Amino acid sequence: MNKPTLIFLLFVLAIGSLTFADQIAAVFDGMTPLEALNFIVTFILHVAVATIAAWVVFGLPEIVKPWLRMFRRTPAHRRRSAPQAAAPRGARLNKDQVLMWMASQMTKGKTPATTPDDPTRIDWDV
Repeated sequence: MNKPTLIFLLFVLAIGSLTFADQIAAVFDGMTPLEALNFIVTFILHVAVATIAAWVVFGLPEIVKPWLRMFRRTPAHRRRSAPQAAAPRGARLNKDQVLMWMASQMTKGKTPATTPDDPTRIDWDV
């Protein structure tokens, strides 16, 4: 516990004990020293248990949140875990084959500018 908090709590304790000194004396007036010690220890244990319970209630979400995030199944997880059909893969082409394929794709549906009788006609279907 840091020093300013401890000093503040001591001031609160001193003010509370001065304000309620008569009631505190009345509680301990009819007790033997052993009963008073038992009362004090029981009170301290109750405060300790209440403090631990409050820490668990307010601190547990911070502790549990990473675990819940780890076990949560998001739509992306469901997509990845679902069995997928293997996509058919084409044969691997070398550079020349890829260039020829691209040229054929670019010229599909185009007609050459020359006439078919022309001996300088370009054959697009290479």
